[in-house]
Amino acid sequence: YVEGAMGADGDCVDVYLGPDESAEWVYVIHQNKGPDYQAFDEDKVMVGFVSADSATKAYIAQYDDKRFFGGMSQMTLQTFSNKIFEQAGKVVNDRTSTPAVC
Repeated sequence: YVEGAMGADGDCVDVYLGPDESAEWVYVIHQNKGPDYQAFDEDKVMVGFVSADSATKAYIAQYDDKRFFGGMSQMTLQTFSNKIFEQAGKVVNDRTSTPAVC
């Protein structure tokens, strides 16, 4: 998780670490909420993956239903760092900025 950054679910922002320490991109997967998979649940951050495809496959491998996957945003590691630390201590998403501690 990212310490100091709270996600939409009220917990720390979850991060999956891939094998490529030199990967340039961060993939933010927008997870749907079961059981109907129509509403946004939270974001999962994929760092260290060589491509969007490899990040998606690693994410989907952790779940029993592909409908949890609700899309993905891609940004540079620097952009991600700037965004998440600008909002440190707040819920990290575009829907709210409620103060929080993680």
